[in-house]
Amino acid sequence: MLRTLAPRYGLRYSSYERDGYGRLTLSNVVYTNERATFKAERLEALQPTTWLWLRNFETNQPGPNFLQVKGWELDLPKQTEPERRNATGSVYDVLQGLAHGFGAIESWLPKALLDQGTIRFAGKEVRLLSVEWNKGTLSSRIATDYNQNVSLTANLSTNFPWTISAKIDPAGLDSKIILSQDPASAKIESAFFWRSNVIEATARFDKEGWLPSQAMVRAESFRVQASEIKLDG
Repeated sequence: MLRTLAPRYGLRYSSYERDGYGRLTLSNVVYTNERATFKAERLEALQPTTWLWLRNFETNQPGPNFLQVKGWELDLPKQTEPERRNATGSVYDVLQGLAHGFGAIESWLPKALLDQGTIRFAGKEVRLLSVEWNKGTLSSRIATDYNQNVSLTANLSTNFPWTISAKIDPAGLDSKIILSQDPASAKIESAFFWRSNVIEATARFDKEGWLPSQAMVRAESFRVQASEIKLDG
C-alpha cells in the first residue's frame, strides 16, 4: 500500500523493510514539492498502529523515537519575491502560529532524531550533526564553515515562555533568549555572554505591527584585548 500511495504525495524510496510489527525502514528516500526537496539515506519510523498506540496511551513513558533519519539533506530553492503589498500580521501573530505548530508536532511526533543532515538555502549550507526532538525540547549540534560548533537547546513546549540557549565554541560565546506572551503583547528578552562581557536586550511588541513598542539594549562595559582581534602594539 505504501509503495502505491507514496508517489501521489511526492515520496519515493528504493527499498522498504519491516522490523516486526513495530517499525519500518525506508532507504534512499526522496520527498519533493514546490517549496523544498528532502532526501535521506535511511528513515526509520514506527508502524502506524504502534505510533497511534504510543501517542494516545503511553504519553508519560520515555518511549522510542517515533522517527529516526540518517544522512539527510533539505534543499530550499530561492523563492521568487512576491509583489509587495500592505504588510499584515505581527510578531505576536507569528509567535501564536509557532505555538500552534509546535503544539501539533509535540502531539503527533513526541520524539524524533535526525543525524548527519545538511540544509541548503540562498546559496548557503548549514550542517547539522544531530537534531533531537523530545516532547517539546529541541537539541541540536551545528557545524559552521568558520571552524565553530554550535550547541542549541530550545524549550518549545505548548505554553510560553520559551527558552532558547546557544553555545558557540571555541569562540566562547553563550546566549539565552526568552520569548513570552500575555493577552496584550509579546516580549523577547536576550542576553549574550562573551569572555567577561554581557549584552542584554529586551523588546516588547503589541498585538499589531512588526516594530517594538518598547526596546532596550544594555552593555555596562565591553572589553576586548588587542590579542583577541590581532592588533599590533
